[in-house]
Amino acid sequence: MNNNIIRKQIKSVISENKLNRLGKELGFTKRKRDVCGFNMVNALIASAGDGNIHALADICREFNSLTGNTLDPKPFHNQLKKDALEKLLKTVTQTALSKWIRGYYQFKPEYQKFFRRVFLHDGSTLSLHDGLKETFPGRFTKTSPAAVELHVSMDLMTNSVAGIDIAADKETERQFLPTAQELKDTLLMADAGYFDKKYFDELSEAAAFFIIRAGININPFVLSGHRADGKRIKIKEKAKLKDIKNKLPKRQSFELSVRWDKKIIV
Repeated sequence: MNNNIIRKQIKSVISENKLNRLGKELGFTKRKRDVCGFNMVNALIASAGDGNIHALADICREFNSLTGNTLDPKPFHNQLKKDALEKLLKTVTQTALSKWIRGYYQFKPEYQKFFRRVFLHDGSTLSLHDGLKETFPGRFTKTSPAAVELHVSMDLMTNSVAGIDIAADKETERQFLPTAQELKDTLLMADAGYFDKKYFDELSEAAAFFIIRAGININPFVLSGHRADGKRIKIKEKAKLKDIKNKLPKRQSFELSVRWDKKIIV
């Protein structure tokens, strides 16, 4: 990609005028001051970029280095604690994802008639300083006792962010999925961590569609099956998935209709 294009894309998100105006709109700043939206966001990006943050004082030093100020840690930390800073960073992240990912996913017009939207949902984990383990407990207590997870829903039809949340890594991923009611006529795609039969039932009742990866331990009743070449797979009545796994095609994909608790999922 051309360097000028990259430069323009970065400026479209973190320009001084835009960030300062956004900081005022969200209540981070009320008057012109050194700790403005632009200076704060740039200090946080620069500090996180070199991966050398060990304490909040490191961010303060980076801020002073970038701005030429001599701000003491205490008043700087008071700015970090503002709820409005969380809103500012969340808005900047959403804008960056929406603008910078554009063009990577293209849907042909003939595919768009099947769904109103196509959502891709997943989470990404980031380890934190161990001293934050009480506030942000991680799932892997030995390797990452403190961690957060960023949960994002992308609308692939418009190449935009449909939803974004950040929480302690130990919290269950499923609570951050879009609600079934908001997914009518929408295709949702997600990884195995979001496998939930109750949620699937809700999606079906809401006229939503989904492709969600399953773990190897599922064992539903198999009602019918077809190979990729269209040929039917012979399945005994009331057969369980684990009972017929060895008889399924090894060299081509296939589709099964299965049942859990009187509900049918394809």
